[in-house]
Amino acid sequence: MNPSLYIVFLGVWLMGLGPKISAQEPIVFKQTTVDFGAVESWKNPPAVFSFSNESFDGQFLLSPRSGPNVLVEIPRTRIESGESGQVLVYFYTEHTGKFSEEIELYASGSSNPIKLTVKGNIKSLAQDALTACPDFSQTNRVERPE
Repeated sequence: MNPSLYIVFLGVWLMGLGPKISAQEPIVFKQTTVDFGAVESWKNPPAVFSFSNESFDGQFLLSPRSGPNVLVEIPRTRIESGESGQVLVYFYTEHTGKFSEEIELYASGSSNPIKLTVKGNIKSLAQDALTACPDFSQTNRVERPE
């Protein structure tokens, strides 16, 4: 076969494949919604979102946007190509009933947000449930005795 025909074939193939490669998001979540369903005795279980880095480059997950009743734990280190990890989302409330919270995350290699949703229906709160997000901004200083 003629070498120039190979080049034309390769160019056409790459043009067709190129948009598919570039359209893929770097961080891919197995699921983007965790539905706890109806829960008796809510005790703030974490919603676990598993992901993998499907890009060729290392990625970072950037600080998330979430509501005041949500605490999000993300990996603080670089996620290498092919590596997997988890994002944990905790929901705190003092109310029973249905809830739905959306969290927006960004990966360093994408300008599109990753939207994760936690929802459920709390029938009752456990006696030892945490009803408010932990607040680390105020510290009670312990004075050293002289």
